[in-house]
Amino acid sequence: MSSPATAFLVLFFFCFVAFGSCGTPTVNGTTIIWNDNFEDTSSEGSDLKTEYDAKGLQPWYNFANSFIGTVLSKDPYNILIKIKDEGMDEEVIKNDIIKNYAMGMIICVGIGFLFCLLMPIVGFCFCCCRCCGNCGGEMSQKERSNDGCKRAVFGVILTVITLLMFTGVLLTFVCNDRMSETVDEMQINSDAIVKEAVTFINRSVGEVDKLLGEDFGFVIDQLKKDITDASLRSLVGGPLLEELDKVSVKPIEAVKDLAANTQRMKDQLEIIKNTSQSLSNLTKELQEGLDEVKDNLTDILKNCSNVPSVKPTCDNINSDDLATGANFTALPDVSSELENVEKVVNQDFEKTAEEGLAEVREIPQKVINDTSDTRKDISKMISNATSSVNKMRDDLKKIANDDVISKLEEFKTDTVPKAKEQAEKYDNYRWMAGVGLTCILLLVVVLMALGLMCGVCGHDKEAVPTTRGTVSNLGGLSLMAAAGFCFIFASFLMLLTTICFIIGAPMQTVCTAIDSGELYSQVLDNQKFWGDDGYVLSRTFFGKDKSDIRFTIGGFIDNCRNNKPLFKAGPFDEAFNISDRLDIEKLLGNDTTQQFDNLKVDLSDVNVFSNDTRNSLTELRDSGVDNIDFASFLNENISNLGGEFSRQAQNSSAPLKAKLTELSQKANDTAAALRTLQATVVKDMEDKSIELNQNVSALKDIGGDLKQLANNTLKEAQKAESYLHTQSATNINKIVQNFTDRVLGWGFQFTDHIKDLLDNSLAKCKPVANIYDATIVIICKQALYPFNGFWFSIGYCLFFFIPAIIFCVKLAKHYRRMDYENEFDQDVEAFEMGHHYPSAPPQYPSGGEKKPWANPKNAVYPQAPPSRY
Repeated sequence: MSSPATAFLVLFFFCFVAFGSCGTPTVNGTTIIWNDNFEDTSSEGSDLKTEYDAKGLQPWYNFANSFIGTVLSKDPYNILIKIKDEGMDEEVIKNDIIKNYAMGMIICVGIGFLFCLLMPIVGFCFCCCRCCGNCGGEMSQKERSNDGCKRAVFGVILTVITLLMFTGVLLTFVCNDRMSETVDEMQINSDAIVKEAVTFINRSVGEVDKLLGEDFGFVIDQLKKDITDASLRSLVGGPLLEELDKVSVKPIEAVKDLAANTQRMKDQLEIIKNTSQSLSNLTKELQEGLDEVKDNLTDILKNCSNVPSVKPTCDNINSDDLATGANFTALPDVSSELENVEKVVNQDFEKTAEEGLAEVREIPQKVINDTSDTRKDISKMISNATSSVNKMRDDLKKIANDDVISKLEEFKTDTVPKAKEQAEKYDNYRWMAGVGLTCILLLVVVLMALGLMCGVCGHDKEAVPTTRGTVSNLGGLSLMAAAGFCFIFASFLMLLTTICFIIGAPMQTVCTAIDSGELYSQVLDNQKFWGDDGYVLSRTFFGKDKSDIRFTIGGFIDNCRNNKPLFKAGPFDEAFNISDRLDIEKLLGNDTTQQFDNLKVDLSDVNVFSNDTRNSLTELRDSGVDNIDFASFLNENISNLGGEFSRQAQNSSAPLKAKLTELSQKANDTAAALRTLQATVVKDMEDKSIELNQNVSALKDIGGDLKQLANNTLKEAQKAESYLHTQSATNINKIVQNFTDRVLGWGFQFTDHIKDLLDNSLAKCKPVANIYDATIVIICKQALYPFNGFWFSIGYCLFFFIPAIIFCVKLAKHYRRMDYENEFDQDVEAFEMGHHYPSAPPQYPSGGEKKPWANPKNAVYPQAPPSRY
């Protein structure tokens, strides 16, 4: 891009932004509410004169412009295109410029110079002719009956001419003053334009500073906030952990529950093992006691058989009934299962599972730690972008204040006053010269008016030509003087008018073309005029590679008059891709996407269970607890043992006590032994049996489905790991992408915000159109209109010079006092420049009353001079 284009883009984007009443941005979720309330700038330029106030002279200016338009009626645009394409050669000058376009102006200029050349010659010849007594120079007049009609017609015509010329003189005076007013208002107009430009730029810079400082700063703050540890933990770690919890927590929690059950299982197995051992020992002890009792009973029964009286009773005693009723020595051995379970418990796979769960829950922190360098790089990019924007703001203020506003202020306070001082100095001379020229015209008009007034008022119908009064004679002389001054000053006035016409007519043509827009549409904005170079503005501001973009001066000005945003008034949206230039990824750096991709976490190496945990679960599954014969435990019952012993004790003691003392004592000892077994061993066995029954039931509840639970836990773990290794990447990428979109979304919202403002609100360029229109008004109307009106007024008066001369000379013959009547003194030479006296005193009618003012003694009528002879 060319340097002018770059400079224009900077000035456009940062200097032509409309100032508004804007609030601080706020955030609603992830949406920024900008609170920008930009004011409409259509009211700007109210101090500028964008419409010309002719103060009543617009019809006269239109008349002058119409004359110029008639003289230069053809469009020069095709000639300009031809000159650019073919060059300026003799044929173009002769045929196209002279014959085709400028013929009317050449004719007018030729007439003007011819007028300047011929008028003195004609005046000289006319003077000589009259000195010779010709051309009305003979001081005699023959009275005719139609003289009154002639005087009336000539008087009316000359009166009309005088009034028209007087109108031209007044317009000349006014236009001369209007030109001075233009100089006088130069300071006011330039101050208004500079003030408008300075105000517009100041407001623009202030708004740009708001956009770059506050809005962009707000976006940067949001970016910085989102890449902090807390935000990353909340925006990435939280959703990521939630995603992981869906699959990882369930198997790990199952392992924890299984580990707790395994510990309980171990405790139950230990209790069962110890209880089984105790019952086995008690069984042996009980069996030994019973064997001893049985031996005693056998001995008693033998002795009892020798006692007939108790023999029936002894026959009812059967020592074989003394049996334990439960074989606790044959209970299943759970030592191997207990050993397997103890081995699993000792491996502490719950701790391993806890470590796995902790590893999963540490993934958000892992994201924070692993992306620390990435986020530092992003922070560095943000800082660089902030520094660039701050530098841009400083450069903008410097350009606005030092390069633009200071020069405008210098132009306003120094250049314009000096120019005005010089202009006023020379304008004073110009004004005096204009007044002098106008006074010349006024002199002619005054003489003509005086001649008419004196001639009409002083004329006596009854007086003969040689006896006309002094007032009438003064009127005739004034008319002749007016004719003489016309001859004297006509060439000078026409020369001045022609020169001014040569200057003013082309300028008015150009201004008319500018005002109508044809200069732009037919020349500057016409691609044909520039050939293959495209549009001149596009080539100037956008570079040659974008010269085909339609950027026209006329279209730009019209759009600004309609108060469109500057960005839309010209094709800047086509030339400059604002979305691309303000792309947050490009502002942050070319590797922004890669930096954010580094936030993604690879979970392909994450295992829900370690190998030790898997082995522990496998060993637990194969520990054999679920294969224990719980029915063998539950089938053994010694609940009837005590009753049998009591019954046998009763059966043994009752009959034997009545017998022999020896047998009685021995029977009592045996009964006591049975009671002791009942109270000690059997009671303990009953309690142990109940406890064993409870523990076995609890173990059955815990370990009955152990294999299935272990298998299910392993399957859940495998399912979770399969998800983490295969499907989690998509969801994690989605989480990271959402985070990336959120972070970059602040910048994209800023870009969209700027683009929306550029398209709809910012830099509504009505003030630009106002400045342009005010400049055109000053140059093409306020300055040029009075100038063209001035020379056109003089030319307008000159147009009546020849008829004025004719009718002044004609009418003067009827008002001047003649030297001779046509009937007398035929042989006496009499011409206008010689000495002459009236040949006879005034004659009055014989009858009737004389007019007081016609008394021959009245001083107005001189007495007849003495005779020369």
